[in-house]
This record gives sequence, structure tokens and C-alpha cells, in this order.
Amino acid sequence: MAAQQQAMDIDVAPPSAPTFTAVNALLDTLEAEPTFIANTTKARIDWIVTQRKNNIQPLALQSKKAQAPVTTGTDVKNLLPRLASFLRWLDQEVSMTEAIRKASQVDAALKLIYGDTYFFEPRFKIYAQQLNDKWVAENWGKGEVLDESETESPPLSPTTSRTSRGNASGDEPTVPRRVPSPTNRHFRPGGIMYGAKRTGGVRKGWMLDDRYQKKSAKVYGHNDIQVGQWYPSQLLAIFNGAHGQKQAGIAGHVDTGAWSVVVSGKYSTLDRDEGDMILYSGSNSADNTDPKKPMPSSTGTQALKASHRVGQPVRVLRAAGKPTWGPPAGLRYDGLYTVTGFETPINDNGGMYERFRLERLPGQVPLESLQNLQNRSSSTARPTAQELMDYDAINDKY
Repeated sequence: MAAQQQAMDIDVAPPSAPTFTAVNALLDTLEAEPTFIANTTKARIDWIVTQRKNNIQPLALQSKKAQAPVTTGTDVKNLLPRLASFLRWLDQEVSMTEAIRKASQVDAALKLIYGDTYFFEPRFKIYAQQLNDKWVAENWGKGEVLDESETESPPLSPTTSRTSRGNASGDEPTVPRRVPSPTNRHFRPGGIMYGAKRTGGVRKGWMLDDRYQKKSAKVYGHNDIQVGQWYPSQLLAIFNGAHGQKQAGIAGHVDTGAWSVVVSGKYSTLDRDEGDMILYSGSNSADNTDPKKPMPSSTGTQALKASHRVGQPVRVLRAAGKPTWGPPAGLRYDGLYTVTGFETPINDNGGMYERFRLERLPGQVPLESLQNLQNRSSSTARPTAQELMDYDAINDKY
């Protein structure tokens, strides 16, 4: 038990995330400034390249000519808020990978800002330096679990019913900034939607509210999250540091293990959920037809193998749709589990797949007390009746 408790307290998060208060001050009065939506890795790469060419380089050249940061001029007044918005987008929306770094040369773009050759305001230099240092410390995402799909549709969100999925968020490269009303309690601190905002454009969706700093999920253990904490969507679980992927059910590192997993109904015929014990299938488990060997392990499956090998605890979130243990809506954090076993059974197609046994660590809030299907009066049941009312109110409005 002592070893387990010690493992629960290990924090391998990178250096603290960049402080972006200074760039917020510039953007707070620019509500019409568009927010960029990148639905694919290629779109992110293209946007970084475009920003370097059309925004960073012109500012750099003008500053070198002036031998000082440039803050005046019609074009500069347009470029500066775009630079602030771009840096904040990098910080909040981009899960950095080595492929993105190589193709976009984002490290070189950041160095144009924080380096000594050109002259940028301190708020930009510091922010760019912090972003670079964070990604260097993370080895530019090398070995981290990749999201399941390059195309990112919105995760389960309050715009959908409790049993359906949302539509794609749209193909527009930018959408209008739609900042939630300060009088809407759902979007204020303590509200169920705090950290998310609605996008405009032809197709509407949800994204992180980039006025607020999301919490890193790259931590082993509870990450200061209370067992039973409930989230309306996977996006809000990301904002609060409970999970680290918009689509994938596994977040973590192939060498040091998974930080978190989401238990859903995706592999309902292959998984087994008994509450304190879960049989959790690796990625693509239902697709294989070869009875002699499983499909090549995805990065997520590799992370769970590392968890089995290393012994780090894994945060487990359950999504709506699991009739026995899952919440009636959204996702709930159900505590820490360890990966205690690994097996290769056969799926319905006759193919071998990889499956892991997860066991809940003792000493946590009992799962039964978190259920609200037959336990709505419990003080620990989540979501609460009020949270469900708020969830339905968001559904009705949006």
C-alpha cells in the first residue's frame, strides 16, 4: 500500500504552462478577432507556416529596421493581436508532435520572437520562450499517445442528447470569437461550462475558451482532481487536466505509461466493467481478423503496456452510456487504477486483440457512492441533480 500511495503522488508534468495574462490584456478588447479552427494535423502545420510568413516575419523585419519593437502603424495594429491570438492558440489548442515541429518549423518561428536578432515586446518574447521551453522539456511530444483520428469532430458535448454525438465543427479556417456572456453562470468559475466557448460560423461547435489557461493532464496520479468530479464533455475534462485527448480514450506516453483512460461503450462486446475491476481493450481491438497475432499496437496501447510494466497508476474516467457504472451524462472521474494484467483474447471477427486488466486502488471513495441512478440523495453522487438540470439547459439553448 505504501508503494501504491507513493506512486499516486508522483508528478512528471513538464515545467508550468506559460502565463498568458499579458497577451490576454491585448485580446480582451478584440472580441471580433477570429479564432482559428484546425481540424487536422495538416491544417495546424499550414496555419503555423502561414503565421510565420504573414505575421511573425513582417513584424520581425520591421523591428530590425527600427531597432526596437514596433507598436504603431495600420498593419502593425492588425499584426500584433494576430500574433497574440496565434501564441495563445499554440498554447491551448496544439498537442505538439515531432511531425508538427519538423513540418512547420514552429521552433524556428518561436525563435524569431524570443531570440536576440529581432525586437518584440517582452510579453511576446517571454510567451514564445516559455512555449519553446515547455515543448523542449516534453521532447516535442515524442512518444506521447497520438489522438485516434487526425480529423477531430467535437467530443460528446452539451449540444447533443445524452446518448448522441455532435456534428463536425466546420471547415472554416477561422470562426468569430464568441466569448460567453459574463452574466451566464454556466460559463463562470464553478459553472459546468467554465473553460469552453461556442464557436460561430456556418457550423457551430465547442472549443476551449482561450481566455483561460487549461490544466496539464501530463501528470500521474489524481492531478488534484477529486474522485467523482463530473464533466459535461471530454473537452471540459481536457480543460481541467483530467484527460489529455479530444478523441482518443487513452492519454499518456509509450515509455512511462498512460496518464488517463476513458471507459466508454466503444468496445462493449470486448470490454468488461465490474466497477473496481475493468477489462479494457487496446485501440482497434474489434478490427483484427488474424487469430494468431493482434494488430500492431497503437501508441495508446503501448502506453497501457508501459503502465503494466512500470506500475504507474492511471486515472479512469467513465463516459455516459455505460449502464451500470457510467454517469447518465458527460464523464465522471472514478479514481486511480493500476494495470495488473495483460491478455490476448479473440474478438467477434476471429482476430486476436490486446486487453488489459485494471484494478482500482484501495482507500478511495467507493464507486457505489458516486452513482446517482439509484442514489440521487447521496452527497457524493455525481452528476448532481442540479448539474443535470444545467446540462439539459445548455442542450435546450444550444
